[in-house]
Amino acid sequence: MYTVVRRDIAVSGFNANKEKSQLVQSQLGNLLGFTADLLNGIFRVLARRVEALKQLVDTIINIVPDRFLSFRLSGSQKQLQIKQK
Repeated sequence: MYTVVRRDIAVSGFNANKEKSQLVQSQLGNLLGFTADLLNGIFRVLARRVEALKQLVDTIINIVPDRFLSFRLSGSQKQLQIKQK
């Protein structure tokens, strides 16, 4: 299977990074800070990824002007502009 995958990648015009690539099939793998355990149906996110997302959300909240509020209404996202007096 490994040979077929390498050939398909080359025929497609791509070069596989041998150090970062996992060309052999597996039910358990790590990719970009995520772990997928397909045998048990578990998908894990590293704590550092969760913390980075929290920091990003905090940053966004701090830079969005107070007069704009976003909320969900009827399954679609709406934006409400509050006029300041």
